[in-house]
Amino acid sequence: MQKAKIFIWGASLIAFVLSCLGQDTNVGVSTKGNASIDSQTEALIDELPQISKVEYVDYALFGGLQFPPTLVFSNGRALLSESPTATNSGIIERIVSRGILAAPSLLQHLDDARAAAIPPMSGQRATFILDKYDYNRRLRNDPPTGVNLEETLRLYPSTNYTIKVGDLCFAALGAILNRYFSAAQHELLGGGLNVSSPTISKRLCEVVRIDFAGLTEKQHRESLAQDLLAADSEFRRLGAYRRIAFYYPDMLEPLVLRQLAVPTYDVFKVEFLVRNGLYPNKSPEKRRAMFDEFLRGNGPAFSDGVLLQLFDDLSLEEAYEHHLGGREYDARSLLVQLYGYPEFVSSTNKPYVTHWDCADLARFVNALGQDKSLKVDAAVHAIFKKITDNDYLALACIGRLIGKGYDEEILDYCQRRIPNSMHYATELRAIRSKLDSKTPTDTQSN
Repeated sequence: MQKAKIFIWGASLIAFVLSCLGQDTNVGVSTKGNASIDSQTEALIDELPQISKVEYVDYALFGGLQFPPTLVFSNGRALLSESPTATNSGIIERIVSRGILAAPSLLQHLDDARAAAIPPMSGQRATFILDKYDYNRRLRNDPPTGVNLEETLRLYPSTNYTIKVGDLCFAALGAILNRYFSAAQHELLGGGLNVSSPTISKRLCEVVRIDFAGLTEKQHRESLAQDLLAADSEFRRLGAYRRIAFYYPDMLEPLVLRQLAVPTYDVFKVEFLVRNGLYPNKSPEKRRAMFDEFLRGNGPAFSDGVLLQLFDDLSLEEAYEHHLGGREYDARSLLVQLYGYPEFVSSTNKPYVTHWDCADLARFVNALGQDKSLKVDAAVHAIFKKITDNDYLALACIGRLIGKGYDEEILDYCQRRIPNSMHYATELRAIRSKLDSKTPTDTQSN
């Protein structure tokens, strides 16, 4: 039954994506085809050896927290440079700005071993070859083999690594595709240098080329749409949104409306039920009754919230069982009883779910910016009207709606919540002050 639901949901997603694109053919990235080489991209790639400093490749960057490419290099840790004040050369920015036109050249130059002028990177402890390859794990049932080698680390012969042109092409391609392709980065802990370079690893280079050879604009659109609607992480979703807004704004509105319509759950309510209600109560009958009553009062989306909470707690339970810290929870038995998992279920079986946490929704609304879509405004307003005490989500909605004809409702919310808000009273007071300073004519005109 669970697999059938996933299949139906996946088919629905594909049909919706195709309807947004006005297409009726199969979804997927072609592995065949000869795309034309873009001369402007080639010229820019020939300039890559001149790069001496680059502030580049933070997970938050390529996860979507900074995009379009005019922002990609403005902040973030300098992970392809020893200098914390590294500057942007502008070359990669211009390549990324070309979007799908640049992909054929970037793929062709993945194994380009010309050295960039960036000073060699060194690991304080060691340099490891990991061959990390990022993909949407929610959508791919056939993970590529021979890459993502965390469990079989290979030590690079030297503790220094020189960035190659192919590495920069790898990173630029990832920026276009909404994939975290980082050729080299320092470990935040441990002092090691992790290298995943298509100029060293023939297999990594091969996997990238197989997956994206002949990539068309239509396929790029489809891939980004799927990343938004069926993300395997919040960063994937936000990254897809920003890339669609930059490359294909014509398809953005229906996708955003679809995502905003997804029901949410509250992680704090879920955690309280699980840890203060279900765990202490050892009676299976009472646990079931408590769970069912919780869903009746909050909605079916909360079932996904409880499921994820139990899997998160199961990882702590497993650590406790192996004397590695953790906590003595009872998550496994609840997964068996409430969700039908086998008795040997482990935290590695954690699924992706259809619904999302209301905090994820708040951050998505924050990312929407100030585009001109009245339908998106209306959808955010519909969310705002239902909020009773979630100030984090309310502030995100207010950021979208303020000055657009909803100011009286916003002011009412601020007045009601300021005396009771535990964490956001200051922000709500600032909004109230801003609205109080506007005349009725100003408010109506906006």
